[in-house]
Amino acid sequence: PRLAPPRVGDVAPVRADPAVAAGAAVATLHRRRCRRSFAAVKPGGLLLAHGWAQAAEPPVARLRIPRIARRCSAEVETLTDAEAYLLSWGLSEEQLTKVKARYGERSFNPTVEDQVKPRLNWLTKLGLTHLQIQKAVVAYPRLFRHNLENSMKPLVQWLLDIGMEKSHITKALSTFPQLFSYSIEANLKPKMRFLGEQGFTKAQILSMLTTSPALLGLSLKRWTRRAS
Repeated sequence: PRLAPPRVGDVAPVRADPAVAAGAAVATLHRRRCRRSFAAVKPGGLLLAHGWAQAAEPPVARLRIPRIARRCSAEVETLTDAEAYLLSWGLSEEQLTKVKARYGERSFNPTVEDQVKPRLNWLTKLGLTHLQIQKAVVAYPRLFRHNLENSMKPLVQWLLDIGMEKSHITKALSTFPQLFSYSIEANLKPKMRFLGEQGFTKAQILSMLTTSPALLGLSLKRWTRRAS
């Protein structure tokens, strides 16, 4: 059966991930920059977008519907689930602004369950710290668009195969997460061969990858011109 619209002061059970809803609520209140008294949130607003549900068990978390100032001219900014999740995960509003600008699409809206969470969890298991992951996400939010199984994991395996230590890989990825955008066959392997042809030992190449991974961002043509 359809539920009646919520009233001022009602408590809404959150159907989605509590962290997502909590992050969205907090972020919206901060963005509003309004410190006056509150009035009721319109049905269909940010919190209500997460849906109402009748659950057999009590919900994990409950959020009291905030009251927006009646005389406040500021409008509520609706966040995508991905934006709300990253805020709840620890990113600041300033960092989120950079993420949205660098994502490369009109809106930052990767799916939380299929794109955001799996990549954050995998980077954590790989050994990156929370701060390193935040840094990588802000520097290169397009990592959420790369295929985890066919692109990201094979890159790490290739780095292990050429002799990089896992701790060095995590350092390189946190420093230069754009590595995820390079093809192993078409980009990285030719550059490794070129360095070997220039007389660099394997140990020197691995040290270079660890300390200055951004060098791999230079084109092979540019490397060749510098060598000549």
